[in-house]
Amino acid sequence: MKKYILTLVLMLCGLAANADYGYLKFTTTCGKESTIATGGLKITFADGMAVATAGGDSQSFTLAELATMLFTNDAVISYSIYDVNRDTSVDVGDVNKVLEVILANGTDTTADVNNDDAIDVGDVNAILGHILGANE
Repeated sequence: MKKYILTLVLMLCGLAANADYGYLKFTTTCGKESTIATGGLKITFADGMAVATAGGDSQSFTLAELATMLFTNDAVISYSIYDVNRDTSVDVGDVNKVLEVILANGTDTTADVNNDDAIDVGDVNAILGHILGANE
């Protein structure tokens, strides 16, 4: 039964991809979104993973973390977890954003860089470590 459902999903994905949508958008259970172009799109499911490839781009997710997949004409800009101010670069501006959130007793979850459910100096250290190459 699982194979029939998977086959049906893949057929529907193929039909939708031919409906002139430019991107396939993935949303994970934690809310992260990313897109991949539909031109030459190939999706494979194996060993609890979904892998989408198109051209030189590839995205992979565990099936447990994948909440939705849908076709869209709008690309999602993927940000690094360290890019707190969402300017597409990781630098002192991100450290400043975390410090602003800390000083304001804010709840901006993008500032919780180390995912410990607290916005504190640990998040600042994580960004600095990334900038200096210690988190690689």
